[in-house]
Amino acid sequence: MGLQREDTRLQIMLQDRLGSIYDLGEGYEVSLMKYSENYNWMIRSQKGKYAMRLCRPGYHSKEELDAELLWIRELEYSTDIHMPRVIPNSDGRLLSELCGYYCTMFSFLEGKILREIEGENADKYLSEVGKIAAKLHMQVQNWAPSRSLKRFKWDVEDLLGENSRVGNWKENSFLTEEQIPVLEEAVRIIRRRLEDYGRGADRYGLIHSDLNINNVIVDGNLVQILDFDDCGFGWFLYDLSTSVLEYDKEIRKKINAWMHGYESIRTLSEEDRKMIPTFIVMRKIVRIGWIASHMENDTVKKVPTDYYEQTVKMAQAYVNSNGNDFGFR
Repeated sequence: MGLQREDTRLQIMLQDRLGSIYDLGEGYEVSLMKYSENYNWMIRSQKGKYAMRLCRPGYHSKEELDAELLWIRELEYSTDIHMPRVIPNSDGRLLSELCGYYCTMFSFLEGKILREIEGENADKYLSEVGKIAAKLHMQVQNWAPSRSLKRFKWDVEDLLGENSRVGNWKENSFLTEEQIPVLEEAVRIIRRRLEDYGRGADRYGLIHSDLNINNVIVDGNLVQILDFDDCGFGWFLYDLSTSVLEYDKEIRKKINAWMHGYESIRTLSEEDRKMIPTFIVMRKIVRIGWIASHMENDTVKKVPTDYYEQTVKMAQAYVNSNGNDFGFR
């Protein structure tokens, strides 16, 4: 009930005040597209269709949001990656304050989400996502200002620690007492492998960190990405693990499709390839922590009931191989 009331309050205020902040023409309509981490609104006006993001309070500072938008603008100018354009407000600023929220207007991406596409087409598009990730990573390596942007880190403690930014995986009530020790041992190996792998500029930097199948929009042959809300400093291959996170079948085939696209743009070393099982298992466990802290979220309610069992099996194979494999084919 509280969320519905906030939806209604925000919709009324946006409908009343948005035209005074953005150049939308004579008339426009506001409707809620999605509420997950942020409020995402559809704006239909005489001048076009837009997406408005109202940021969750307390997650990002103004400086962090400015850094995100600066990176998006730089990508628009320096790459051929297809993604939403940031629409300035009437004062020329990319970030506005409205209804007690920081907000940003984006161009609207037409198409369907990759989640809705199956079979060989899904693999073809995943290969394109791999290409996009490689272009992101190369841009970051060549863009010196990226290293000083004010964005948080996605290191082991931020992902798997007791005070993880996404949620403590041990607090997930769906896990059994027998499953927790397996995951604990997997986390121990993940920590060791990542410490040995290090944070060299060839493997660590500013990443999207959420290239999942809900954030990829396909329109014909055009593959587009969105939602840089979680961009921050982490390992480049974390973007791979996020891209294949929600696939339960033929996961190696999905990984190979992504890698084929990625390595057509940017070459990985043998050391990088050996780390793939670590990032795959880590991201699976990170999701368990996210679920624990988002139990009322609509996305959580769609998680398959066997997700935990499959993740533990994957973690057990990872432990048995000392971090060299995750078992699933």
